[in-house]
Amino acid sequence: MTATEILYLVLAFIAGIGLAGLHFAGLWLTISKLATSKHPGVLTMLSLLVRLSLTLTAIYFVMGGHWQRLLACVVGFFIARLVAVRIWGPNGNTKISGKTHGRDDHATREEAVAHGHHS
Repeated sequence: MTATEILYLVLAFIAGIGLAGLHFAGLWLTISKLATSKHPGVLTMLSLLVRLSLTLTAIYFVMGGHWQRLLACVVGFFIARLVAVRIWGPNGNTKISGKTHGRDDHATREEAVAHGHHS
């Protein structure tokens, strides 16, 4: 493997990370607009179609006909996803509809169950 091929793999990996950032930023934007949308189902489906179309098209161009670049890009995408889920996922503190969910909420439920209160 030449230095140029390695460079292309690294760039494809970085592109995968960037694509994941854009993809999940679009998802976050969609979710943040659902509560005020008159047609949340349509918004969800359009968002999904646009995000998937853009992401898959970009991955196709990044791979440039080389399966190794495709693999590097997809690995970058999924590593970025794993990091995002670890930081902002179900166990992180998130605020949806004015109510805090996450670590603090989970601890509160455990304390309530320990004290005989059931939710």
